[in-house]
Amino acid sequence: MVRYDPSSFINDAMALVLSMLVSSVAFAVLLPPSTPWLRNRLLADLRRQVVLASGARDLMFQINALAQDDPAARRDTLRWLFSVLEVGNAVIDLRREVAALPAEARYANTMAWRVSLRAMDDALSALFERPRAERHQLQRILTQLHFIRTALLDPQSPLEPLTAARADASQGVAHAA
Repeated sequence: MVRYDPSSFINDAMALVLSMLVSSVAFAVLLPPSTPWLRNRLLADLRRQVVLASGARDLMFQINALAQDDPAARRDTLRWLFSVLEVGNAVIDLRREVAALPAEARYANTMAWRVSLRAMDDALSALFERPRAERHQLQRILTQLHFIRTALLDPQSPLEPLTAARADASQGVAHAA
């Protein structure tokens, strides 16, 4: 049996509307959405995504929503987003390549190069979590490492035949001398 009680319904509806109104006013006054601390907190969360590799896009949209009237803040957010995505994708690719290595002793987790990779991951996380002025110097070091890598991978390098021969030998491919 259906029971109609209009006075109770109106009472509950008014209480619900009034509570939502009070909550909205309280949040607008106590925690306004455009405060710098909230944007800085979201930027820190965005930078932290460099090693976690998830959620960066959502955080960027939240930060941009807070900085609708501030083109400089939006530009800064996009710069951080591109940096996080670029480095994050490289970290993901590096993890994938390391995970695909065969189960041989030279690829063990205790090897020095694997320990160095984990230290690099920690250092990268710390750099993006708390960026400092030393970033420019680190970029120059990274640039030099990139130049060394490019020189070593150059097909015109005198090291190329040695690299190709070693790759053929490891694959078991016989080649003519």
